[in-house]
Amino acid sequence: MKINFFTLTQFFFQQSKKAERSLLRQFYWSARAVKQKRTAELFSRKAKDRIAASERAYIQDQSQCKLPFVVFCIGNAGMGIGSQIKGFNRRGGRWIQKLHGRYAIVAITNEFRTSQTCVFCYGQVIRPLNSVGKKNNGSSRCMNPKCISFMQGRAIRGRDAQASVAIAIAGTSALITKKTMEPFNPSLYT
Repeated sequence: MKINFFTLTQFFFQQSKKAERSLLRQFYWSARAVKQKRTAELFSRKAKDRIAASERAYIQDQSQCKLPFVVFCIGNAGMGIGSQIKGFNRRGGRWIQKLHGRYAIVAITNEFRTSQTCVFCYGQVIRPLNSVGKKNNGSSRCMNPKCISFMQGRAIRGRDAQASVAIAIAGTSALITKKTMEPFNPSLYT
C-alpha cells in the first residue's frame, strides 16, 4: 500500500488544528474571559455615555440663548452610507448618533468638502507647509485675499475645528432651506 506524503501531512495538520481549536475555545470562552469581555463592554458603554453627556452639557453651556432643545449636526462619514464595507472596518459609526438621539435632535449632514472649505468666504483651503517643508495636515489655511479671516491675519485654523463649523453650517442651511449650499453640494463637483 502506497501512502501519499501530501495526504498524510494534510491529515496531521487537520488533527492538530482541531486540537488547537478546542484549546482556543476553552481559553476565549472560559468564565473569566467572558466576564472580562462583558466588563470591558459595560465600561465602554459607560465611557461613551459620559462622552456624549459632556458634549451636550458643553454645547448647552456655550449657547447664547437658552432654547428648550439642541440640534446636533453630525457628519455622515464613517457610518457606512453608500459603502460596501458596511460595519466591519468603519471608524466612528452610529453610536454617537444613538446616544445624542435619546436627549436631543440629531441631523445627519453630508460632509462633502467640509474640511476643504473656508467657513468665512466659502473658498478652498490648503494644508500649509511646516518649517521642514512637509504638509501640516492638522491645520487649514484660506488663500482668498478678500476673506475676512485672511485680512485679519487669522487665515490658519485647526482642520477639525473648521470642518466641524462647516458641518454645522451645511446642516443648518439644509434644515432651513431644504437645499444643500453650493460649496457643499457634491453634484456640482462630480
